[in-house]
Amino acid sequence: MAVAVAVAASQSPSPGCNRNGSKRLECIRSALPKLELELELRVGLGLRLKLVSYSAAVFTGKGYQLSTIYTNNYNTWKNACRVEFTNIKCNSTDLDFSDFEYCYLKSVNRSYKYASLKVKLFQIPITKVSMRFGLYKRFSGYRPFLYNFTVDCCKFKKNKKSLPIVRFFHDIINEYSNMNHSCPYNHDIVLEKLTIAHVNDRFVNVLQFPEGDYMFEMHWLVYDINRAVVELYFTFS
Repeated sequence: MAVAVAVAASQSPSPGCNRNGSKRLECIRSALPKLELELELRVGLGLRLKLVSYSAAVFTGKGYQLSTIYTNNYNTWKNACRVEFTNIKCNSTDLDFSDFEYCYLKSVNRSYKYASLKVKLFQIPITKVSMRFGLYKRFSGYRPFLYNFTVDCCKFKKNKKSLPIVRFFHDIINEYSNMNHSCPYNHDIVLEKLTIAHVNDRFVNVLQFPEGDYMFEMHWLVYDINRAVVELYFTFS
């Protein structure tokens, strides 16, 4: 489904643009400054977008009317606003083994927000690691929702197709992490700029989830000992 929106500009074109056809439009367009346009689409979600663009000009019987026409895919706009990170918590349960150098959310602008963390490892290389993963949804407190599993990370990395559900959650962080290879791990672990857009894509276009407040909880076990816990909170609306 396509959506086309016209927004009137606040400035008039240069009076010197008395040409015909494409040359006239080119002249007018070159005279216009960049416009910041506030747009509200009533498409069920009350989505608000702030757009920056150049205006085009069309000639009417009463003179020039300046407008910007946006035609885009409805699903792209709708999906862009559905995931919102709300918090991230990182806790090292064995400070002799590892510790978090940083763990935070950052909002660059309305549409670009991400999560980053770095855990320093003090006993490398690591040849045996597993993760206990839980998806939680808030129902008067966060409660287990649909998925809860423990996976041997070293074995899984060698054959990702063997566990489709594990792969779904693995692919959320894989391209943003340097833990994207099989054992051994002989370096610090980094998750760098995991964006809301990427998480949104997995929740909208790969598997369908109901709206609500969610939490990813990940317990990292090395040599069968729980070494760290990461909790990522987000809203899906």
